[in-house]
Amino acid sequence: MGKILTISVAAYKTADTIGRTLDSLVNSDVLDDLEIIIVNDGSPDDTPQVAAKYAVRYPNSVKLIDKENGGWGSTVNASLEAATGKYYKILDSDDYFETANLKPFIEYLKGCSTDIVFTDFDYVYPGSVKHVTYPYQPRKAYITHNIRKILMHGIAVRTEVIQGKLKLMEHCYYTDNEFSVKAMQLSENFSYLPIKIYNYVMGNSSQSVSKAGYVRNAYDHEKLLDVIMPIVRHDPKFKLANENHYQYLPGDQLYIFMLDKKFKNDFYRYYQKAKLTYPDLVKKMKIYIKFACKSPIFYSIFSSIIASKR
Repeated sequence: MGKILTISVAAYKTADTIGRTLDSLVNSDVLDDLEIIIVNDGSPDDTPQVAAKYAVRYPNSVKLIDKENGGWGSTVNASLEAATGKYYKILDSDDYFETANLKPFIEYLKGCSTDIVFTDFDYVYPGSVKHVTYPYQPRKAYITHNIRKILMHGIAVRTEVIQGKLKLMEHCYYTDNEFSVKAMQLSENFSYLPIKIYNYVMGNSSQSVSKAGYVRNAYDHEKLLDVIMPIVRHDPKFKLANENHYQYLPGDQLYIFMLDKKFKNDFYRYYQKAKLTYPDLVKKMKIYIKFACKSPIFYSIFSSIIASKR
């Protein structure tokens, strides 16, 4: 039997954390069933040297792809092209898997045939943990239309469903959302195994999801919405997901533009764009955003409040 699970490890400037990431995989009881593809995205530090040690030590399970910097999406494109496992799952090199739960996860995947498998995950903050579960019956097959929310950290996708059909934007942040949307678009069914696999480490100011990250990459978030919103708005299988998650994203973009007053003109530009493109969604935007759209004074007040609370 071939590999059951391909794990794509996106690696960029994580020499201090990638060891923990890889240890959570190689120390499992199911290493022989894993294909771990580390994609070094042109790291200027010792990330590739650390990764290479694991590739040498575990040659039957760990592969290293070394390439020029192209952004997170490019690491997925590279690993997906090389993947041979039955299922495909992504792990960032500053996060880690729950090692003890990999064995029951692999056993389930061996006999599973659904296109997507959901598992629980944790947001790991300094001093606290937020556990994410899903409202589905365990091990039951559902059609994709029943998905309410889909995040990269909680899914594994059958490789043959996406290989050669899914490609992500390069040199752009937040493309984990693009991966989830396009994987869902290509899938017909899913199931849920109620065990935690992914530990998503939060609280680092250098992360793209921090306040500083959103300010740095505000236009990348808009680029993402330009790609995924037409999909989730027009494909009927996203009806529940749109109602529960994606309908709020245009408002989130305005929220991001309120984090720094240098985006003031972009805030008004995007509001006009949203009114034309998603008129029904604009009506559902948060009350302070509605007020901010009406007046530069309100924008100044609310942007100051939001920026101070992030």
